[in-house]
Amino acid sequence: SSSSKNFTANGTLATLTFKVSDSAISGDAFIKLSYNPANIYDASLNNVAKRCNVSAAYVSSTVKDTTGKTFKEHLMEKRLTKAAALLKSTALSVGDIIVMVGYENTSYFYRIFTEKYGMSPKTYRQLK
Repeated sequence: SSSSKNFTANGTLATLTFKVSDSAISGDAFIKLSYNPANIYDASLNNVAKRCNVSAAYVSSTVKDTTGKTFKEHLMEKRLTKAAALLKSTALSVGDIIVMVGYENTSYFYRIFTEKYGMSPKTYRQLK
């Protein structure tokens, strides 16, 4: 079972979910913080830890324990999933979507998107 704790980070209300058994903050709760438009650009392990008032090592191990992935891998998956949803549901340019989900390097985004979905973002959008 779990409980929730509300707190304000960078002026934005966020919710963290706690496992009652060990009071460990769930990995997904940390990642959800990264999708707030106000703080998408600072969705790093250190910044999430700072916002949650815990150590980066604690965030890292908690995310790994709860998701089976590193913080970076889990964040990348969440960002790509969000990008895919935006490609299907909006007319935003691929460039705008890349920035919205927190990437600065367009070539890198195209490479990891194509690896995950087996096609370019443009082709993915056309299949909707």
